[in-house]
Amino acid sequence: MKSILQSALMLSVLATVLITPAAARAQDPACTYGPCDATTCDTSGYRYPTNQPCSGPLSIACSAPSCPSCIYGACSATLCGTSGTQNATNAPCVGDLTIVCSAPACPPCVYGVCDAPCGGGSQIAVNLPCTGAASQSCNTQTCPTPGDLPFYLRSTVGAPWGSSSNEAAMDAAFGVGGWVDERYETVDTGALFADASFIFMEGSNFNADEMEAFVGSHLNEINSFLWAGGVIFFNAAPNEGNGMQLPDGTAQRISLNFDLSYATAGNGPTSTAFPGDPIFTGPLATSTALTGNSFNHAFITGVGITSLLDDEFARSVLAERTIGQGLALYGGMTTTNYHSPQPDADDLRANILVYGDSMSIPEPSSSAGLGAGLVALSLFAAHRRKRQSKPA
Repeated sequence: MKSILQSALMLSVLATVLITPAAARAQDPACTYGPCDATTCDTSGYRYPTNQPCSGPLSIACSAPSCPSCIYGACSATLCGTSGTQNATNAPCVGDLTIVCSAPACPPCVYGVCDAPCGGGSQIAVNLPCTGAASQSCNTQTCPTPGDLPFYLRSTVGAPWGSSSNEAAMDAAFGVGGWVDERYETVDTGALFADASFIFMEGSNFNADEMEAFVGSHLNEINSFLWAGGVIFFNAAPNEGNGMQLPDGTAQRISLNFDLSYATAGNGPTSTAFPGDPIFTGPLATSTALTGNSFNHAFITGVGITSLLDDEFARSVLAERTIGQGLALYGGMTTTNYHSPQPDADDLRANILVYGDSMSIPEPSSSAGLGAGLVALSLFAAHRRKRQSKPA
């Protein structure tokens, strides 16, 4: 009887097992993915995951999620190639994984001021926007080479105080037709910096704001021209504005000091620590003690300048600074029709122009024009101008 009951119980258990639905059985854990790492990412940026929760050695292939998007680090020397592109590191992937992504361009090459280290007239630029100590060689840019023509620049608003004394000084120095007469507002700056050996920039009276605007707009060309051996005479006795900052070869750190109270002005007599300087000795000898009504409206200050002429308050009204192979002259003087004695004042202005042009590298090739200028200087010396009222 006992054996019959045991057999019946076994049959009952077997029947229960056979009729239990599949849904009631325990399930394998859901697939979960570990961190994206070097062993699981392929070249397309996808991962073959391991089913971590499955027990024992069991693993099953699940659909693969994407690795994180490529993120690019700072443009650096090790990442920038000669073509100016960067091989990026996929920064978000954890561990040691890196993926080469499509390379973005490094920042454009930015060139500094064309300066003395230029070899053969060209400059190797530093890619300034790259962070850190990174730099890359970009295509070279050509440094300007001074030409052989003297230029005179003023504004279209008119000659300072209606005087033609600057033009007469240019004729005296270089001969009639031996120089180029241009305006800040209309000059072809490409031709100016390519063809000029010497530039006289005038900013007196109501030319000051226009000169200041021109200098600020063309600072790089001006500084490059000076470094390469050109010479510029910046002169302004303003009747407008509040002075200006003039180029020093790198930035604008030479101050032309002026205010409309005219506390910056002087009547002379002028003086110099260098009476043997070429601007006083030739081509025509001239006085170093000049007066005017006013002689200057502004004075010059700045690092690295040498004063050639001071007003009665020992403030520089004419200074110079060597820049690379070139030279800058800075003045705060009014036009010479307000200066005395004559012809010394006219002769001094012409001497300044001849001196400036003679200091350009390469030296001017217009020897015939310069000879004509010397002839004109002898005529200029005999010329007298009437004393006029104070410029205002």
